[in-house]
Amino acid sequence: MDEASEIAGNAQVISQIRYNQNILIRSGKKSVEKYFKNIQPIQKTIHVRGGKEIVVLIKSAGIHVCAHKKKRFVIAIKYRLFGNSC
Repeated sequence: MDEASEIAGNAQVISQIRYNQNILIRSGKKSVEKYFKNIQPIQKTIHVRGGKEIVVLIKSAGIHVCAHKKKRFVIAIKYRLFGNSC
């Protein structure tokens, strides 16, 4: 991720991490999924393409991602799709 940022002139890079990715917290290593289970979500309404509004649950934290060997700002978003989507 750092190399991609450098190539783009130190631009912000957004990427995904897997739910089972290990993070380092005070009590030791833990998966991202287990860590976010204990955090209360914030409910927000967001606008998506086509002018639709959807309700999402957001959780976030600045945590040390073991595979990246540095602290990253991680955002977990949970949303529901209604009807068929392509």
